[in-house]
Amino acid sequence: MKLTLKNPPTNVVITFGNLYHGNEITTFSMQNVRVMMVARFFYPHKGGAENQCLLLGKNLVQIGVKVNVITEYYSRHLLREEIIDGVRVRRCKTLRYYFQHLMQNIDNDNTHSTESNKSIFLLLQKDFLKRYFFGSLRILNEYTFIASIFFYLIKYRKNYDLIHGHQANWIAIPCAWGAFLLKKPVLIKDATLNGLETLRSIRLGNRTRGFIIKHSNFIAMSTSIYENLLSYAIPKERIHRCPNGVEVPERRWEMPRNSQKVLFIGNFWQGPIKGLDVLIRAMNLVVHAIETAELIVAGEGDRSRYKDLLDELQLEKKIIFLGRVEDVTALYLQSSVFVLPSRQEGMSNVLLEAMAIGMPCVVTNVSGSNDLVMNGIDGLLVESGDVDSLANAIVYMLKNNDDATKMGEAGRNTIEQNYEIRHIAERYKNIYDRLVAHHVISKRNYAFKK
Repeated sequence: MKLTLKNPPTNVVITFGNLYHGNEITTFSMQNVRVMMVARFFYPHKGGAENQCLLLGKNLVQIGVKVNVITEYYSRHLLREEIIDGVRVRRCKTLRYYFQHLMQNIDNDNTHSTESNKSIFLLLQKDFLKRYFFGSLRILNEYTFIASIFFYLIKYRKNYDLIHGHQANWIAIPCAWGAFLLKKPVLIKDATLNGLETLRSIRLGNRTRGFIIKHSNFIAMSTSIYENLLSYAIPKERIHRCPNGVEVPERRWEMPRNSQKVLFIGNFWQGPIKGLDVLIRAMNLVVHAIETAELIVAGEGDRSRYKDLLDELQLEKKIIFLGRVEDVTALYLQSSVFVLPSRQEGMSNVLLEAMAIGMPCVVTNVSGSNDLVMNGIDGLLVESGDVDSLANAIVYMLKNNDDATKMGEAGRNTIEQNYEIRHIAERYKNIYDRLVAHHVISKRNYAFKK
C-alpha cells in the first residue's frame, strides 16, 4: 500500500508494510527534510561541538537537507541572522549579551579617560562586576538561554520538521520541551559522555532529566556513550550510533626528517580533563630517552598553571606553548607523533584530523579514542593517567619510524572508510528520515483511532 499524506512536514511518500503488524516501514523517501539544530555556541566560536555542528550542517546541505541553527548571540560584533556555507544561523540574546555590552561600555569609558580624570569608581565598578556580579549571574544566564531557545523554536516552528540538539546538557531542555509541545521528533547528541548528569545541578534536575529521557531520541558518538545511555534505561531503538566526522585532506603526512616533535592540540583551559599535566610528566621521561625530543602545545589555556611543574622537571626549553593556532595543518605535517592524553572525551575532533592526514597517534583508552584506535594497528592506546606507558608509547613512535608510518597510514584508512564527513552526513540524513517518517506514521495512526 502506498500513501501520500496531504499535509506532511515535507514532501513525504511512505510505503507501508502490513498495517496490522506493527505498521513497519519497509521503504520510504524523505525529500528535503528540514532540521533545526540547537548549539550553545556556533561559528566563529571555535570548539569541538561548534566545529562539528558547522561541518555536519554544510555537508547535510549538500545532500539536500535544509539546515537551520539556533545559537546564543553572545557578542554584539556578530550578526543576528546570516547564512554560513548554506546553513541559516539565527542567534538569540541572553543576559550574557547585555552584560558583555555593559562591560564594553565600561572599558570604553576608561580607555577614553585621561590619567587625571579617570574615575576610581568606574574601576571599582568594573572589578566588582567581573568578580562577583557576572559570576553569580552565570546560572541565570543559562535559564535565559533556555527561554530564548524555546521562544525561537516556537517562533520558527513552520521552518523545520525535526529538532537536533548538539549536547545533552542545558541545551536538551528547550529541545525536548519544544518538540513535545510542537509534536515534532527530537534528537539529542551526547557529546561528553556525562551530559545528562549535568542536569542534576538545576532545580528539579532529576525530573527534567527524566522528561528528556522519556521523550527524546539520542545520538551516541562512541561505544562508551552508547553504553552510558543504555544505563539510563533508554530503549535501544531510540539510541542511534553515529560518530563525529572529518574532512579527509588530499595531502598526506610523511615522517619529517631530523625532527622529534611531539604534538598536542587542545583547549587546556578545560583543566585536568585534557591530561596535559600527564603529558608533561611523560615528556620528562621521553627527553631522557631522546634528548632532541620536544613537545609542541597548541591551544588556548592558562599556561601559568603548569609553571611549577615545568620548573620542577626543568622542561621549559623542551615544551613550546603556541597558544591558539587557526590552521593546524602545518603543525601536523611538521611533527612526528600526535598525542591525546585525555582523561575523558566524547570523540575528539583533533584526533580525527590527525588520523585523517595519516599521522601516527598515541591516545588514552577513553571514550571515542578507543573506538578510533586499535592498539598496535592504527595507533597506540595507553591507560589514562599512566605516565610511564604514555612515555614508552611516545618513545616507540619516535624510534620506530617504519612502524609509526604504517600505523599512520592504517589510521587514515580507518577514517576514510568509517568517519569521512560525507558518509556521516548520509547516516544523519537516514536517521532524520526515519524519525520524521515514524512521526508521520504515529500521527496518522492517532488520527485513525479518533
